[in-house]
Amino acid sequence: MLSLLQAKQTLNGADKWRGDCFDCGGKNTLSISNIMGEVKWFCFKAHCKTSGKGDVRRTTDEIVKTLLYSGIMRGKDRELTRVPFDVPTYFTHMSSTLRCKRFFNFLYDIGVEGKVDCAFDPRQNRAVFFIKRGLHRVDAIGRSLNRTLPKWFRYGKSGQSFMINDGDTCVIVEDIPSAIVASAAGYASMALLGTHLTTLDVQDLMGYTNIIVALDPDAHSKGITMAARLNAYSNARAVLIPDDLKYYNPDKVREILEYE
Repeated sequence: MLSLLQAKQTLNGADKWRGDCFDCGGKNTLSISNIMGEVKWFCFKAHCKTSGKGDVRRTTDEIVKTLLYSGIMRGKDRELTRVPFDVPTYFTHMSSTLRCKRFFNFLYDIGVEGKVDCAFDPRQNRAVFFIKRGLHRVDAIGRSLNRTLPKWFRYGKSGQSFMINDGDTCVIVEDIPSAIVASAAGYASMALLGTHLTTLDVQDLMGYTNIIVALDPDAHSKGITMAARLNAYSNARAVLIPDDLKYYNPDKVREILEYE
């Protein structure tokens, strides 16, 4: 099994490394990261047991680098493989129409308007949420403002989930409004836009100390499986919530998640 020393030597001073697994031989399935002196490694191949974490003494250069990038960690400086995404030129401001403005009012009501990048799609009449990694817009999801189907529409091909990076604990939910409410409650959040956790999602979550999986009540069993997978390299747990977090105010969300 891969040791802490081997993981550090493989990183060779870098923050992240992705390649073939030394144990099972899986092609490009082993991920190693060094976040502020804590090295974590995990193989994405289902049958492989390779995973672990440990603290290492940082060099002076590494400490200086951490200071220089203070405030950019927790997912904001990740170098994930990106599929180019060009924002449609016809997108307009989120307040372009009264209906769209009314839809986005909940952002102001819970005080997170500055954390979410939004727009309006006049062609499909959709409220648009941009998916970002750091300062980069890598994709966008549009929510229909009428009866147009599908209700949610993905504009790009990144395959990445909607995230708001803010804090050591990340809450995983199914939909974007629930992720926004979780953020207002003081957590980082990820909206899977469904109930499937992808390899890209796992990569994005590797920087968090604690992870709470809070899927809809009817998907709780899937949440337990996700938490078990993530618990290989982070403190992950699944909670049984009474209903989607989007139906609660931030204080109630904290109560639900902390009680569990």
